[in-house]
Amino acid sequence: MRFPQWFFIALTLFPGFVSAVSGHWKDNGNQTLTDTVTGLIWTQNDNRRDINWDDAKRYCDTLRLAGYHWRLPEIDELQAMHILSRTDSTTPCSRENPCKVSALFHLTSDEFWSATPSTNDPVDGRARAWFFEFEYGYRSQNEASNSPDERALCVTGKYKAVPGLGI
Repeated sequence: MRFPQWFFIALTLFPGFVSAVSGHWKDNGNQTLTDTVTGLIWTQNDNRRDINWDDAKRYCDTLRLAGYHWRLPEIDELQAMHILSRTDSTTPCSRENPCKVSALFHLTSDEFWSATPSTNDPVDGRARAWFFEFEYGYRSQNEASNSPDERALCVTGKYKAVPGLGI
């Protein structure tokens, strides 16, 4: 994943840009974090265990936290969270390396399901879904019934696209 061109221009022309982008997470004091750039509100903690795609969707849909209606995020929302946090501090999330997301998050894995389905496996027809990996910052697919390392991180709100992110 490459930074968009606007990012480097902003770094050069506006020295305060790094702190503005890296400081865009607001701790709401109720186990939620607000992304002031995209307008989304995220759960501060993941579900803390391996989970398959259907159970991840159900987990978020039934979560009762801070009075919000939660959902599993779309793949673009997860990717935007990673891109916008790359200048921020990191948080421990896997056995080897930290995740490139705000240190305000409390994560137990580096792979998170999205609500975005993928095409079924061409060989056996099994359902697949997209997940995002926060250690290295890539999208990938897995069988929806599998859950080797994937977790659920829930979100609420309507995503406001950020110009220049390319997503």
